This record gives sequence, structure tokens and C-alpha cells, in this order.
Amino acid sequence: MSSALRFHKVFPTNKKNQYGQLENIDFDLTFPNRKLVCNSIRIQGRVKVFKQNTTRTEMVDNIFVDNMIGANAFFESYETSTQNKGIVEYCQNMGRYMKMVTTGSNSADDMANISQTCELKSQNLQLSRNVFYGEVNADETLPAVNASNGQSFAIKPLFVLNQVDAGVAGGDVNLDHATLGDITISTRTAKNNLALFGIDADANVNYQLEEVALTFHSLPTDGNQSPLVMRTKQVVRQSIQSDLGAVSVNVPQLTNGVSISMLAQNKQNTVRYNANTLDRPPAVSRVEFLINNTQSDFITYQLESNNEILQNYLMSMSGDRAKINQFRQAELKANEAYGIGANFFSLLDLSKDRFGINLTSQIGATGNPYVLFLYFHGLFLI
Repeated sequence: MSSALRFHKVFPTNKKNQYGQLENIDFDLTFPNRKLVCNSIRIQGRVKVFKQNTTRTEMVDNIFVDNMIGANAFFESYETSTQNKGIVEYCQNMGRYMKMVTTGSNSADDMANISQTCELKSQNLQLSRNVFYGEVNADETLPAVNASNGQSFAIKPLFVLNQVDAGVAGGDVNLDHATLGDITISTRTAKNNLALFGIDADANVNYQLEEVALTFHSLPTDGNQSPLVMRTKQVVRQSIQSDLGAVSVNVPQLTNGVSISMLAQNKQNTVRYNANTLDRPPAVSRVEFLINNTQSDFITYQLESNNEILQNYLMSMSGDRAKINQFRQAELKANEAYGIGANFFSLLDLSKDRFGINLTSQIGATGNPYVLFLYFHGLFLI
């Protein structure tokens, strides 16, 4: 079996020497007579961070990349389309979603594992700054700042082809080329002030991606396609500006849960603040989920304690309340881990039924609205 496994490296169709903010990078995956090994897709490259034009950041500069996001911060959205089925998923705000998943399923110490360090994640912001500067061991000579080749990375994006489980009957998680045909993955790079932040950052701070490529594994086809369950996401943004905030939306897909994080509006579009913080609104006292303005069956009570709110948020992403997570008081106070959510435990058609949230807090008293990022979870079945 191992000899039949093939490693693929795909370069962008719009290949360039460097990519900066707000650029599209497209990859065409073709693997005739073979099966793509789902959950094996990586995007790799090198990144350089500049504090001004071509002047690289130094370790004394307070310019950061969120340590729980790493190089994922430079990729804002992903669109996955196939030859036979068209667009399967389009998901935005993916740096923020990576932070939600990372803090919801890992401890800070886990960021020292190789599976995380290859994505340039780290245990704290100070280490993150050193990583992106290119810190080396004490017995090595530091390169001249502007002569460094940048930091290499290999990220595993949390999009549909990397979120695949076997069907109820079991089996492998391999996708036969004959099932969906050729696949195109398009990603859009993040704005500078979405990926980078800090008190030394200003309008000149920027980043540069080089040697960008996509890799995946494949196996020879056997003519059979095992059932697959692919997890998809759709993101909706709303805002709340009163103490009794209400949000009501329709989502054009079957949905089995929603995970929500928030950001104080005054942190948007400014490079001084981390635009991916998971802010906790002041004095949250109740969260209520509704469908068609009737209290839904999947939660038969209002969430009125902090433990209930965080437990349901964690379950909305994993269904496993026992996973290690970052929900410690220090992280909550630092706006590094808060969220709300619900696992529906069944598929709901929210294209017909309106989904509502009532949030009771003291947002209105601050005079600063909060932006809600609602990630609705769906399924694509093969």
C-alpha cells in the first residue's frame, strides 16, 4: 500500500514570485485513475513580515501574528469547486475560525507539537514574534534581517476536503477522481491589518508570501467510492449594539450546529489591535437560541451561566465536552477563548426556518457595538 501512495505538489495557476494582501491564489487538482486522500491537503510556502516597505521586523518590534493561528492568518477565505458538482464550499474569516478551533481543542502547551509549529503557531505572542523574525539557536549566527529567506510553513486549512469522515458504514476517506472530477481550490490572502497587529504596527506593516504550493496524497483507484461525510461551513456576520441584542438570519444550507465568536467593533480595521480576538461582551447573563421565534427543541432552556454557555460553544464545534481547551479565566479575561454556540444534533433546513439569537449583556452601556461571526456547520455527503 505504501508504495502505491503518491505525493502531489501543485503550484498556483496564477504563479507569482510573491503574494501580498488581498490576492487570489488558485490551485487545480487533477488525479485521473486515482483517489485523493482526504484530510491530507497542505498549503506551504515562506512568509516575510515587513514593518515598512522592505524593512523587515526585528525582535524588538511589537508586531505580532496571533500565536494560536500562525501562518493561517495570511489566508482569509477558501472556495472549493469541483468539475461535477460545482461549488461545494465557500468559507471566509478562516483565520478567526482557526483560532476558535485551536483554543477549543488544544492547550497552549500543545502549540509546541510539530503539527502546530509547522503552521508557525506558538505558545505565546512573544514566541510568535521570535518565530516570524527567524530566531535561531544560540550557537548559530543570526542572519542580517533583510537577508533572511523568511519562515517556511505548512498549514492544514480547515476547509471541506480536510474535514472528512467515513460514512456510517465505515471505510476509507479517499475521494475517487471519477466521483467529483477535477477540483479547484481558490484562496484569498488576508488584509495586512487582519493578519498583523501590535503597538509598533502602522499602515506600512505588510507581509509577503513566497514559494506557495499545495500538496496532497493519492492512491490508485479501485473503482469503488466509499461513503464520505464532508463537513462544510458558511459564515454570516451580524452586529449587536444594545443590552438586549437580537440576531435573526436564514442560511441556504442544511445545518447541524453553529459556533459564534465576537469582536468589539472598535478593533476592526485597525492594525493596533488583534482583529482575531475572541472577545467576551461585558456582563453576559443569558443566551437564547430560537427557530422561527419559537424556542428550539435542541436546547430546551435558556443558557444563563458561564459554564453552560462555554460548554455548548465547545460542543458546537466538537460534540466532545471532554476535550482539552483554553477556557481558563486568564484566557477569557484576555479575550482569547470566548464564544457561544449550539450543536443541533440533527440537520435543520435554515433556508426555510429563521435562526435567532437573543443575547443579554451590557453591550449597550459601553457604546461600542460587537460584531458576531456565525459559523454554521453543514454536511456534504458522498
